Amino acid sequence: MTYNRLLLIVAVLLLVSGCSRPTAARPRVTKVLPPPILPRFEAVEAGRLPFRHDNGSSGRFYYPEIVGPGCGLFDFDSDGWLDLFLVQGGALPGARSRAPLTNRLFRNLRNGSFAEVTARAGVGGVVAGVKSYGLGCATGDFDGDGHADLLVTNFGRCQLYRNRGDGRFEEVAARAGLTRSGFWTSATFLDFDRDGRLDLFICNYIQYRLGDDVLCGKDLRERDYCPPGYFPPTTSALYRNRGNGTFEDVTRRAGVTSPFNKALGVVASDFNRDGWPDLYVACDLTPNLLYLNQRNGTFRECALERGVAVSEAGEPQASMGVDARDSDGDGKFELFVTNYWMENNNLFRPQGDGFTDESYAAGLAQPSLPKVGWGAALRDFNNDGWLDCFVANGHVLMKPEFTTPGAATRQSNQVFVNLGRGNFRDVSASSGPDFARRRMARGAAFGDVDNDGRLDVLVANNHDAPVLLMNRTPRAGHWLQLQLIGSRSNRSALGARVTVSLPDRTLVDEVRTSYSFASANDHRLHFGLGAATVARLVITWPSGQRQTLSNLSADQCITVREP
Repeated sequence: MTYNRLLLIVAVLLLVSGCSRPTAARPRVTKVLPPPILPRFEAVEAGRLPFRHDNGSSGRFYYPEIVGPGCGLFDFDSDGWLDLFLVQGGALPGARSRAPLTNRLFRNLRNGSFAEVTARAGVGGVVAGVKSYGLGCATGDFDGDGHADLLVTNFGRCQLYRNRGDGRFEEVAARAGLTRSGFWTSATFLDFDRDGRLDLFICNYIQYRLGDDVLCGKDLRERDYCPPGYFPPTTSALYRNRGNGTFEDVTRRAGVTSPFNKALGVVASDFNRDGWPDLYVACDLTPNLLYLNQRNGTFRECALERGVAVSEAGEPQASMGVDARDSDGDGKFELFVTNYWMENNNLFRPQGDGFTDESYAAGLAQPSLPKVGWGAALRDFNNDGWLDCFVANGHVLMKPEFTTPGAATRQSNQVFVNLGRGNFRDVSASSGPDFARRRMARGAAFGDVDNDGRLDVLVANNHDAPVLLMNRTPRAGHWLQLQLIGSRSNRSALGARVTVSLPDRTLVDEVRTSYSFASANDHRLHFGLGAATVARLVITWPSGQRQTLSNLSADQCITVREP
């Protein structure tokens, strides 16, 4: 056999076996993304918001003292500018609290300052001369009159303030049927049955009465708050809107009950993309809960089978805050969950019918280990089209050095920039002087307070003053904000999904006001567009109707009404 014939036979065998190497292989090209613009925030002077949270502590270590507060950004007077709502705690037995302790509402004066309007608005939280113990808030137009209503969650009974549209609110909780007492934390309005009326889900934390506490800590001289494992779980509440100003408690009939419910955070989103809103509930040292909407008035809990109930090690974590958005640009919503010291925050990414925990690969886990995370969100702070991450941190113990060595009671907040395709880097040190300050942060609310197209953050701190972080990111990209108003759908358009098409990629988000922890957020959708100056968008309304808008110019806030 000649040498050339041998080479020919080998070549044929390689070709037949599929192992032949193509003669003109084209190298795979990965687009190199430019370095991200680093977010930058400036703290508003405390004097512009004369408020200080009082947790009512007296040295008796009552559990409500360490849970709140939340806060809110919402346009209560419909003038197009976000106003500020701050939840106050209250006096507990033995406390030497300064009077008066009330929730506070500040009207945005559109010039960087705010005017308190609590008394006229009637949202101070005082009923029959007694101040309720506030923990959080949520907003939504439950009566469909075009004005944002306000729910305040309390230790005790919640308060529901109906917005009259003239700058004043009317407290209607009892008349509306919200009469259950509990340890209410986060809440969300949603239209779970898609009848065009906003329903309500409220997180209930633990079974607890003042005086149920036991002695915890190193010894009697070093007493501290007990872990949540000392208290039994309880049942959260789902209320269906009857359409006549009242709600029906459908918690058990709808199947949103669990023996693991120690609920602190909640987000409503269409996780399986069937057009119906689902619920994800963050729980404290019990498995988190994922209630999938069965489209018949009931839900099925399936967090464990979908991979979002426990940590990678199979352990329940102490989860507080939660958000659901698309940070890697694949059109599917991830779940971001904040946790306790040395438990790391979770980023659950969709995979098949479930999720996988990619926290470490995304760069969000390691920096969170020495922190206790609360309010948080995936939002685009530099308008480059990629969602960044903000986390509010603060411990729950007064003497953490005994049980969590190396963790301080007061902690600094964090901001992570998205490097593109869902990988993050902690840039807190370069995001502004306030990120070097330490507090016991809890709730965080997100929205464009000064209408400059950059998202700002309001942080509520336990037993301290709040901080308003104004976004001053230089050279931020273009942006688009949308105010959606439903007609066949609920008036707030909660649950509407919007897809924005840019020349090089697609963005997706849903209308929601409740995420983070115990806080109410800007009702408007915000999209960073990067270098794009024109966008096309498709709105899928909760009613199922689709609407397309083309050639929208960037750097504006537009109002879209459902046809």
